[in-house]
Amino acid sequence: MNYSDILIPVDGSEDAKAACRVAAQLTAAIPGRETLHLLHCIAPIPSLIGGEQREKLKQEHEKDAEALFESIRAELGEVDCDIKTYIRYGETAEAIVDAAKELDCTMIIMGTRGVSEIKSIVLGSVSHHVLRHASIPVLLVNKNHSAR
Repeated sequence: MNYSDILIPVDGSEDAKAACRVAAQLTAAIPGRETLHLLHCIAPIPSLIGGEQREKLKQEHEKDAEALFESIRAELGEVDCDIKTYIRYGETAEAIVDAAKELDCTMIIMGTRGVSEIKSIVLGSVSHHVLRHASIPVLLVNKNHSAR
């Protein structure tokens, strides 16, 4: 399978940063031109917030996302691949699965946060939803994986 387009959801967590490092290591081992698609998901803005306040909030979200993307680029250094960035509003797990399809990605590499089993059963988890609904391979990474 060709892993030339890899989607990496990022939220600033250490696990998401580790996923980026693992993706960079993986692309270094694959011949060809790969693209890392960094995706930052933002919860929908409540419909009660409108007008100028809504626009200010969107601009603030986008500014924060751009700062996150820049910090990831700096951490990855000079990787031999293209890096594209995306911001999506909506439920995180669905946004990840939808973005992977829309961007024609061949793999998702994402961090996992170690939610307790009981909490995971009650609330469900983003990684669990993505694993169940993605039609492409999903690699889960935690902050301990990239230290090896």
